[in-house]
Amino acid sequence: MVLSRHFPQLSPEAAHVRILPNQKWLYLEDRDIEKGCSVKQMVAKLRRLADCLENGKQFQIQIAGERIQIPAKAIFNIEHEREGNIEEVEFQFKWER
Repeated sequence: MVLSRHFPQLSPEAAHVRILPNQKWLYLEDRDIEKGCSVKQMVAKLRRLADCLENGKQFQIQIAGERIQIPAKAIFNIEHEREGNIEEVEFQFKWER
């Protein structure tokens, strides 16, 4: 369903609408954000991630001002992409809210 057809105040890229308990609409825009960090910062994040994975706990991280909570039951995969002489490896978590 194209939400912007039914809710014209939504941007065309919007994908999710949630009704809050007070009956107000909360619009969740699709996001695709990449954020660089130093080696020291990445090591700290990976250590926290490894601890959560080992202990079956949810992992919390803040990305571009939004706090993300990745549940322990999330599906984990590793993706490799190659285009010309550029290569990319992504560690991904997928889950439903």
